[in-house]
Amino acid sequence: FCKYGNSIASRLIEKILDVELKRGDSETVFSKAVLRIDKIYGIERLIEILKAFGSETLSRTSYWYGVTVSKKQSLSHLLGVCWPAAGDSAEKLAEFMKGSKIKPDRLIEVAMYSPQWIDIIAEYLGIVGMKSGCYYFMAHTAAAISDRTKAIIAKYTPLTKDELNGGCFDVKWFKEAYGILGEKTFDKLYKAAKYTSDNNMHTRARKFADAALGKMDIASTEATIHDKRNKDLLLSLAIIPSQGADDILQRYEFIQNFARESKQFGAQRRASEGAAAQFALKNLAVTAGYSDDTRLTLSMETQLVRQHMDYFKPHDIGGYEVMIAVEGGKPSVTVAKNGKALKSAPPAIKKDEAFL
Repeated sequence: FCKYGNSIASRLIEKILDVELKRGDSETVFSKAVLRIDKIYGIERLIEILKAFGSETLSRTSYWYGVTVSKKQSLSHLLGVCWPAAGDSAEKLAEFMKGSKIKPDRLIEVAMYSPQWIDIIAEYLGIVGMKSGCYYFMAHTAAAISDRTKAIIAKYTPLTKDELNGGCFDVKWFKEAYGILGEKTFDKLYKAAKYTSDNNMHTRARKFADAALGKMDIASTEATIHDKRNKDLLLSLAIIPSQGADDILQRYEFIQNFARESKQFGAQRRASEGAAAQFALKNLAVTAGYSDDTRLTLSMETQLVRQHMDYFKPHDIGGYEVMIAVEGGKPSVTVAKNGKALKSAPPAIKKDEAFL
């Protein structure tokens, strides 16, 4: 019975495709049924879908709403569920590409949109490292991905999906992929990365790439983060190549200040910004050459203590001994006269520049 049922289903799907792939702007009687197809197979169908697209862009929305199904929605769904059939290969793809007017850049978009085709497309285009580059962009977006994609990503990076979603960046993977692909080919993947998700999370992977390549200016990036409270830029700030020990310390302080400033907001925003700051510190640790963010924090805090050590020693201001003291973990300014502590600073020194 199952075999008979599958045979009928296959014949129905073939009939639906024969009609739908020849449609114009108006939907056909089968257009809504297209969205219930889970899988179709073969390079023949892939090429038919791409020919039907013409110059139309792919739909980045994975769900359907409305009364009618547009041509773009229908074809994009079919592209997403189209898988290589047994025996499909780069050689076979080359045969069907002849005279099709389908451009190589469209195939790169297909690879991002339907990763099941990456191997065949990469071999056909002759792009070494394309698979690694495609999965780099998929890994550094927060979009939902299949178990198959998770398993492949795990071959390239030790970072977990939660760490990647949170904003951790695998700089080693990026440098290897970029080094093999080269600037020109990587830029093509960069442009097609919008098809890795149905939201704007692909822009995070782009920001990470720009930061790692040194295309971001630290000062202007910090200014934008301060004004816009952009969490992805905060994560990217930590990825910009190190410009020395002072630079790392300055960025460490900036990230910590960002986390402290979040206390003025509601609980949900405070939590999300706090998490972004923590992941930014993890990225900064890698940038600075530390094995983890704990070692980064210990080193940075030690440097800060050394920088401010002078404030913990008595200063003579107008005949009074003034210093910072820490008691119970809380700092305060203490004032003494002839070795005797005063309850408060006298008016005579409150406006003194050194005291302030």
